[in-house]
Amino acid sequence: MNDYSNIAFLLNKLEVELTLHGYWDKTSPSKTALKSLLPFSIDRLNCSQWLQWVFIPKTRQLMEEKNPFQSSVSISPYVEEAMRGRRGHKEITLLSKEIDAFFALSFSSLLKKSSSRL
Repeated sequence: MNDYSNIAFLLNKLEVELTLHGYWDKTSPSKTALKSLLPFSIDRLNCSQWLQWVFIPKTRQLMEEKNPFQSSVSISPYVEEAMRGRRGHKEITLLSKEIDAFFALSFSSLLKKSSSRL
């Protein structure tokens, strides 16, 4: 699997978990809510909304445009704290950790490729 296939697989798993636990919304938040400038849109969206309406679509957009992934993606601390005590906490947090690990490995392999060219 290439990087795009790997992250697509993880995003699909995340979507399934959000759906299974009743967090997948049929209606988008307001345009105003989606324009938050704060990390994780914490002032306007809850965690599952941010995952569904911001993180997943933006990551899929990067894939579609074949853009490189960011090296500093770290969603799991936020997801773990925000989902604490809620349905699916364990499964959704585990997936967020897998996503973080994917981005860390992806960036690490990119650095190795770059340094081997020097």
